[in-house]
Amino acid sequence: QIVNELSSPSENSVLILGTTFKEDVPDMRNSQNMKVVDALKNKGCSVDTDDPYNKRCQTDENSYDAIALLVPHREYLDMSLDELLKPLKEGGVFYDLKSVLDKSAVESRGYKYLAL
Repeated sequence: QIVNELSSPSENSVLILGTTFKEDVPDMRNSQNMKVVDALKNKGCSVDTDDPYNKRCQTDENSYDAIALLVPHREYLDMSLDELLKPLKEGGVFYDLKSVLDKSAVESRGYKYLAL
């Protein structure tokens, strides 16, 4: 679904937030999230991952075409929406796997919001 929203996947960068099996645990066993990473890379996307329980990623402002919140760790939910969206380019796509954020709040900031 993420790839379908990107104009040219081979020229797009995606930030994945959350790679562990579930929220607020360090367990990677049975996590399907790395399959998402691999699928995006196979489509030609440049992909970075960030997870407070696994691997952190240094992100710059306005540097990603899409952000996918796959595991809504408390740390992400405690961030202000503006802080969470800061790495996303203007008009970018925010994918919220578990629909934990307010769609209208994301869209009112000029981003496209997708959820499962």
